[in-house]
Amino acid sequence: MGDRGLIALAFGFARPIAPPLGLVALVAVIWRWRARRDRPVAGTEWGAMAFLLISCAVSAVLWPAIAGLVTGEGGAYALTQGAWRAGGSVELFTPWFNNLRYFFGAWTPLWVLAMIAVVVVSIAGPWAAALGPVLRTWIAAYSFYLLAVVDAWTSTYRYAIFLFPIAAVWIGAGWKDRDRRVLMRTRTVALVCLGLGWQVWWCWSFMHVPSLPWNPI
Repeated sequence: MGDRGLIALAFGFARPIAPPLGLVALVAVIWRWRARRDRPVAGTEWGAMAFLLISCAVSAVLWPAIAGLVTGEGGAYALTQGAWRAGGSVELFTPWFNNLRYFFGAWTPLWVLAMIAVVVVSIAGPWAAALGPVLRTWIAAYSFYLLAVVDAWTSTYRYAIFLFPIAAVWIGAGWKDRDRRVLMRTRTVALVCLGLGWQVWWCWSFMHVPSLPWNPI
């Protein structure tokens, strides 16, 4: 797990996903500890697990700390993130309801609950057993993290790329019993077509710039 600790530190400079990553690392360590009778944990492995957990904790504060030191403003990172938000500050959970209300109006709470239900159902049943506890935890933790800190807008799609393991469940590859993995190719094609169609829709809806009368192009 030592190399994974280095990856966690690198993420501190690239993507602010250390909080859910730390929870996943903790689950992985606990799962390894529970299997210690069948597979004894060597001293070097204990050190690697400790390094992984410490790396995730450091990664969570690494970039905010650097931003604060360089600018002399302790909350520089939060202020920068807030500058990208419509309200000018980072607010937990509320942007999802505020932004989705633009499309769904009074139905917004039901849409948010439906999205949460999709994630829970996707990873809670035997159809996701092949993912194992680590990937299941990642899907749950990262989904909750997105709901907490991200605005529901066009950038949500690229943030959601890290949820790719859930696609394995949707195409039927999450069953441990291979006999239950039916129509995987058909479901894969359908999921790809749905994703491409969705991308065309949101690009046309949010990135379509109408011609202006004074613009010769």
